[in-house]
Amino acid sequence: MKGGKGGLVASFKREITAFIGIILIAFILFILPPIYFQVLTFLFIFLTALEISFLICSDFLLLKIFIPLFSVSWGLYYFFKDFFLNFLLPINIIMPLFLILFKNPSSKERLLQLFSSISVPILTGFFGGSLAFLRILDGRKNGLNFVVYLLIMVWLSDSLAYYIGKNFGRKKISPNISPNKTVEGTLVLLFGAIIVTLIFFGFSLSNLFLGTIMGFSSFFGDLFQSYSKRTLNIKDSGKFFPGHGGFWDRTDSLFFSSYIFYLVKSL
Repeated sequence: MKGGKGGLVASFKREITAFIGIILIAFILFILPPIYFQVLTFLFIFLTALEISFLICSDFLLLKIFIPLFSVSWGLYYFFKDFFLNFLLPINIIMPLFLILFKNPSSKERLLQLFSSISVPILTGFFGGSLAFLRILDGRKNGLNFVVYLLIMVWLSDSLAYYIGKNFGRKKISPNISPNKTVEGTLVLLFGAIIVTLIFFGFSLSNLFLGTIMGFSSFFGDLFQSYSKRTLNIKDSGKFFPGHGGFWDRTDSLFFSSYIFYLVKSL
């Protein structure tokens, strides 16, 4: 077993934060109308994009403001497709170009900021917006089941992978991208995702396949964030959630997995 006094304190903070978060989200999901969860999701989209924009565009105030707004607009695609495609999408393309050219940074910096102004809204808004839409997809009852499934699947699998990998993991799965991820933890993540999927939707080959897909989507969503943070030379995207990091740390796997699940359910 690995750890010590510092590890126990970090683990305690992580557990308390998770407990409070579960209580709040359960109240919003099961007591309040769906719109409250959707508003919460868009708030997380905005704050996640804001967090990332501060990491990437530290000296570009206008872009730090507009990237979160672009992200929210991408999330609206699921609710107002024609409005997004005919009005919001052109703005999302033209406005960043104008802002970056007006700033007139170096070519390398300009390219990075242009890429960020497009990729961050997709990663946060477009992917995260699917989670908000899933809440009402196929009726309120099914929508609730979809969201609860995603939350449990992603967070339980992630927690199992974290604890198994930290305490029993031996073989690193991708040391150059994420030194803390292990083969043992990843296998537990996949197993957890499959089990949760079968519990929610019943045992069948199609659901077994779905659970496998969702497990991999959760893994790759987290792995991409690990690669991005390593590129930016940071450990956590923020410190808003004690023991868990920032908004980006909490939404990376969830937003990507929700989009994959939305695609599957839309087939």
